[in-house]
Amino acid sequence: DKLAAQSFLVQAPGLGALEPNTVLIEWPRDAKEIEDRDFAQRYVTLFRLITAARRTTIVAKGLDQFPLNNERRSGTIDIWWIVYDGGLLLLLPHLLRKHRVWQKCQVRLFLVAQLQDNSIQMEADMKETLRRLRIDATVEVVEMLDQEISAYVQQRTLYQADRARVVEELGVSQNVRANMLTVQASKAMKSRSDPGAAKLVKQKTKRFEHMNTAVKLNDLMTQRSGDAELVLLSMPPQSKDQTSYEYLDYVNVLIEGLDCALLVRGSGMEVVTVYS
Repeated sequence: DKLAAQSFLVQAPGLGALEPNTVLIEWPRDAKEIEDRDFAQRYVTLFRLITAARRTTIVAKGLDQFPLNNERRSGTIDIWWIVYDGGLLLLLPHLLRKHRVWQKCQVRLFLVAQLQDNSIQMEADMKETLRRLRIDATVEVVEMLDQEISAYVQQRTLYQADRARVVEELGVSQNVRANMLTVQASKAMKSRSDPGAAKLVKQKTKRFEHMNTAVKLNDLMTQRSGDAELVLLSMPPQSKDQTSYEYLDYVNVLIEGLDCALLVRGSGMEVVTVYS
């Protein structure tokens, strides 16, 4: 069993004095695997083992489409900066461009901001950071409406403390979303006398908001980075009350349409500074 073998390797101490600090695994190629509840449980358990071992997780989508050593790429490597991870998203493309396969690629950094954020200042600060780190990349701020990014912002805040919430896909249009929220609000008013029903309505509303965020982010990434040689983004964390299937389904929606992508989750010990 491949997953069992991977779990064993993650727990291995290393070879002699060499100890790994990063684990690279492949995102499921077959959608049927994600729909398999048993597979989803074992796959997410692998993530937990990596986190417990305090190692960085890199999940590669489209591994069979990554270039060989004798190939040369000249497109773009796109970074989608949504969750701060200690700087790994900046470091990885910088290291990749040291290799002859990627050295002709240009790095583009997309900063996702809310409307109330100072986009001009964010862009200036990031450009200054890149200059100090001597990383060559263009910077572009992408603004999203509060209701479109609020779920990820809440996720980002909770992640820095412990965990965040991302849940199941609800593939519906924005008009249906508005109607659905209205109906749910009405149900919530009627169910005030029933705490259990009110809690259920609240959970369903949150699930919809999170999936709506995933769909909106995916739309942006496919529009801006659909032709990129490689896309990097932070891997969203899983909440404690979320099933493994729901989590994989959410991430699958987030990266749908991207041919080659790296989802990165730091161990919490990585800090990239000008002195690194």
